[in-house]
Amino acid sequence: NAEGMAQLLAEKRDPNSQASLAMVLIALGDTSRALASLEGAARAHASIFTTVALGRPLFDPVRGSPRFQNVLRSVGLQ
Repeated sequence: NAEGMAQLLAEKRDPNSQASLAMVLIALGDTSRALASLEGAARAHASIFTTVALGRPLFDPVRGSPRFQNVLRSVGLQ
């Protein structure tokens, strides 16, 4: 289940797992924790930002957040 997946990803400390965790948390409706995970992944230069389109509808729940806009700027996508 998604909660179990979130727990497993939260235990990992690599940047790409943090970005994946953000996607799971968005799906669960936990946008605050999702944004924190995205911010951490961006600070750690996660390679997922070059392979995952942040324009996908999955990110719609956080798209309007200034924190999400800051993540996009920090990885050069805005």
